[in-house]
Amino acid sequence: MSLLWTCRDVIPLLTEYEEGTLSWYRRLRLRLHLMVCPECRLLHQELKGIPPLVEELTQPATPDMKALAESALRGALARISQAPVARTAAGPVPADIQKIMGEGQDQTLRLLESVHLALAQGKGTEAEPYLPTHVMAELPHPDRWTWRRRGSARVATLVEGAPGQPKLSMLVAPKGYQTPRHTHEGSETMLILDGVIEDGDRVFRTGAWLHFENGSSHAPVILNDECWCLVREVGTSRFHGPFGWFQRLFAS
Repeated sequence: MSLLWTCRDVIPLLTEYEEGTLSWYRRLRLRLHLMVCPECRLLHQELKGIPPLVEELTQPATPDMKALAESALRGALARISQAPVARTAAGPVPADIQKIMGEGQDQTLRLLESVHLALAQGKGTEAEPYLPTHVMAELPHPDRWTWRRRGSARVATLVEGAPGQPKLSMLVAPKGYQTPRHTHEGSETMLILDGVIEDGDRVFRTGAWLHFENGSSHAPVILNDECWCLVREVGTSRFHGPFGWFQRLFAS
């Protein structure tokens, strides 16, 4: 289970955090979230400014000053009542992915790069499946996507490569979903279209790339309510533990 909370977990507890009524464990989890979430840090700063405003309201003040303080208080309280909705801008293309693209792009890489560019330019769509129109034109219509269950997650293959060639899939996973630990026998590249993923000691948000070379092992977990990712895979993955046992059983 991930130690990090989401914005929806943290926002209702900010007042108790300021009043010092949270347990040490909940304070720790809230502080960890504030370290990685600029939106909640800003909201926390606004919340800390409310007591001085209240004090101003209880003191004699000019009508203009009172109206200004009341307006600021209403604005801060309105923001506390809902989670931040701003989408994170796309991050830079990591060096290892730039190297792959420099070696010659196939359709899967070209589509990933095109989606990333749209996110970086603020042209990413706000609705599912979070793909720009010009990219959707190169793919089967979403009504024809065949979804396969992967535990509580679901996966649809968008570009089916020949054996040994890259394939492109859409992964949709709910909060708390964790891919069983596995080792890549090939490579995997992911672009987060909407959501938050924790992988080891790192947290990745909308617009971020994740790349895993041959031989790398991990077990990423979803932190937000539902995460949408484009996934490019070359080769296969070898699962560990019970999943690996079943994988070897059915492969034999």
